[in-house]
Amino acid sequence: MNLSLLLGCVSPTSSTLPPLQQDAFVWQMQWPSQVSAAVTAHGGAFDRLTVLRAEVTWDSTQPRIRWVEPDRQRLRQTGRPVGFAIRVRVPPEDRWDLAGDVVSELVAEMIGHDPWIEEVHLDVDAPTAKLDRYAGWLAGVDVGDRMLSVTALPDWLRSAQLPMLLNSVDEMVLQVHWLRPPGQVSDPLALMEIDALPGWLDAAARLDRPFSVALPTYGYQVGFDPISGQRIAGHAETGRMDGGAVWREVRADPAALATLIDAWSTERPARMRGVRWYRLPVEGDVLNWRWVTLDAVMKGRVPVPDLRLLVEHREDGLMDLRVTNRGDAGDALPPVGLSAGGHVVVADGLGGVRWSAGARRWTPARPIWIAPGADRPIGWARVEGEVVPSFIGR
Repeated sequence: MNLSLLLGCVSPTSSTLPPLQQDAFVWQMQWPSQVSAAVTAHGGAFDRLTVLRAEVTWDSTQPRIRWVEPDRQRLRQTGRPVGFAIRVRVPPEDRWDLAGDVVSELVAEMIGHDPWIEEVHLDVDAPTAKLDRYAGWLAGVDVGDRMLSVTALPDWLRSAQLPMLLNSVDEMVLQVHWLRPPGQVSDPLALMEIDALPGWLDAAARLDRPFSVALPTYGYQVGFDPISGQRIAGHAETGRMDGGAVWREVRADPAALATLIDAWSTERPARMRGVRWYRLPVEGDVLNWRWVTLDAVMKGRVPVPDLRLLVEHREDGLMDLRVTNRGDAGDALPPVGLSAGGHVVVADGLGGVRWSAGARRWTPARPIWIAPGADRPIGWARVEGEVVPSFIGR
């Protein structure tokens, strides 16, 4: 990967740069024990934690507010600065001023309840054409002596209204990840446009305001109608690919992002403070990275998978097959085949893996992701004679 394409034009050397700050979003709407455990285990590895505290949606023209109750004790025990975030879905056309009033009230209530927080972060679905409206009421949001940060989209960088909006904030968080909804099953599927990053960084640097870059750790699954090929479903975490849809999956690329971190640690725009990871890995996540993957990427090291095929031989020629991943990156389960020779009496697949007697192989019916540390059965067989299973295409 060409590093000059990652850095943009404004690239101070390591001798003039402070260390790259690495923060994390904790973006769960509910806080089961697994989230608290993740904060305790890994929260201290970040420079700052930004925690979703409230979400504003709209029922026709009226706001609906949903509060999130985080584990304050665990957050404070990390010893890291903690910020609370408010997510605001795009308001109706005639409710932009009301959205500002709602946010101001939420911020006041949030700070009044938790005066110890050090940051207020606003993630507002503002179309580029509405930045002047957003900037108008943002100037009235009072966070006291706390840091105020906002999520910004690359499209905003070409708006003449963005500098006015940034006059009211301490840091812009440039979100460079999202799923551009594909219309057809053959359309490209990606979470980031790596080739566009240099231009976005240059545009952000020219604003001469502090900023960080939000990077992804998650994945997304999209389902398409098998006949028309049109998109009919999608989700970012449930991990279920049910029904008769044709499913495709996209995940954040740890190799590409590790390369970014390694490059940005020594060369980046002077006003780029660091990165914010979306989001903190939690035990039980299906499409999000495991902690070992994020830990490697944060150090600028490319994590690698290490799939192993484990075969347990039992009596009467029976063998059980399992796959484990001893690496620090996930990988898709490849087909597993049996060597020529011998005789397969009977065999079957397990857990979404199909056995093909004609091809003498086990093949995932749909993509199966083997996360670091995972260990799962894929099938079994009863054989006569010498038969050796192995990955195909490895």
